[in-house]
Amino acid sequence: MPVHLRPRHGAAALTLAAVLLVVGCGTDPQDPPEGPSDEPSATEPPARPTDSSEPADRAEPTDVPAGEPDVPALHPDIDAWDAAVVTLRGAAGTARVDARVATTPDQLRRGLMHVPEVPDGAGMLFVFEEERTGAFWMKGTLVPLDIAFAAADGTIRAVLTMSPCEADPCPTYDPEVPYTMALEVPAGWFERNGIAPGDRLVVDDADGAAAALGGRTAEGGS
Repeated sequence: MPVHLRPRHGAAALTLAAVLLVVGCGTDPQDPPEGPSDEPSATEPPARPTDSSEPADRAEPTDVPAGEPDVPALHPDIDAWDAAVVTLRGAAGTARVDARVATTPDQLRRGLMHVPEVPDGAGMLFVFEEERTGAFWMKGTLVPLDIAFAAADGTIRAVLTMSPCEADPCPTYDPEVPYTMALEVPAGWFERNGIAPGDRLVVDDADGAAAALGGRTAEGGS
């Protein structure tokens, strides 16, 4: 999905700060793929996380070994990106996501744009060099997604659900909290697996993405 990111004032210059990015499944609103942007293009207020009662068909997470990342084919443009096993730990148990990892400006702009299907257990992890604030958007994204915004230590600070948008104006989705990582999964996946703000996201392993992740959420990391 596309995401609009607004770097925090006074933060050190990032590799992304030179351009407006729309992260996730999107691009810069002036250059329609995805990415972060300082100026949201939405004409309606961003969606906000809401409390919901536990569904009757809620999945029961169990302890899942990390192992090697095994991401299904999503789209030829992203299938060669680095991959990571992301473990989510909540009160109900542990769940696993095999995710592609977006760290470069081009990857952060593109995200899951034009991906026709995201199976349960698959997703995309966006990793930023510094803590930031800002919104995501869904321009060019074909499937509804959930997104969890996490701090550097992996604590989930907000969870939102985002709808596909094929043409402007597309709404933006702002967690209104600072974050260092964002994890996108199929819509409803977090609720089905009992994952909520306050739970923890752990990156257990990554193919070549370890340097970008800096061990911040790896087992035993800071």
